[in-house]
Amino acid sequence: MNPRCTFCEKKQMQSSRLERKPLSFDGDDGILLYLMEGQFLMRTEKPRESGSDRILRRGSLAWLRAEYDCYLFTEESVTFFEIHFKGNPPADFPSFFTPYDPVRVIELIYLLDDYKRRYYPDDISDAILYALFGELSVQYSSKGRADAPLFFRICEYINANTNRDLTIREIAEHFRYNSQYISRFFRRFDPAGIRSYLITARINQIKLLLLTTDLTLKEISEKLGFRDYKLFLKYYKYHEKMSPTEFRAVFAQKKKGT
Repeated sequence: MNPRCTFCEKKQMQSSRLERKPLSFDGDDGILLYLMEGQFLMRTEKPRESGSDRILRRGSLAWLRAEYDCYLFTEESVTFFEIHFKGNPPADFPSFFTPYDPVRVIELIYLLDDYKRRYYPDDISDAILYALFGELSVQYSSKGRADAPLFFRICEYINANTNRDLTIREIAEHFRYNSQYISRFFRRFDPAGIRSYLITARINQIKLLLLTTDLTLKEISEKLGFRDYKLFLKYYKYHEKMSPTEFRAVFAQKKKGT
């Protein structure tokens, strides 16, 4: 059975502490949470059974079943999407997961939220939800390849260093290989190559900051280590064929429900 979306909303909680804040379920709904800002402790428990605690950090998601009661505890402001659905998610999908390509996930969630709030036909929002579940399933299952650990360690290293102009030589030295080997090895997983991944990772980090923060373009430029603000604007427009302001405006319109 294909999943059906029953509710999707971006939530911001500004209180200094959420005192056992319950997440509401409707009948047999499941809930997908995607945390965009901050972190909180999530407590899930079944009636008459002991529960478990888990810290959810920015960029992570939680997949909750309807038979659980769920409560959030935090000491900081948090922003997250809460998506309710009926139907069955992929059987092998974990309860907690951090996608390695968060921008693709956020774009689909924003699209789902926009269509749901503007009362598009249910089959359209359900198709977007199905695509979202498929994207998450692919990102999770690809980590299971036997020869993947080094590849994903390289990806994690690149994603952790998007605040500077990282080079292939630096990556090779970090993992104690030469540049030629790292480049050949990376192409076994990503035919576009490591140089393309370096660009994509930096662009995705820019998009992430544009989507999830109110930082100015100059502040984003400085945060990601660009020596010159104008170079930052040219870099983004060259690779995305639009300016950062235009990209942010698209999602600003959706959040206003235009």
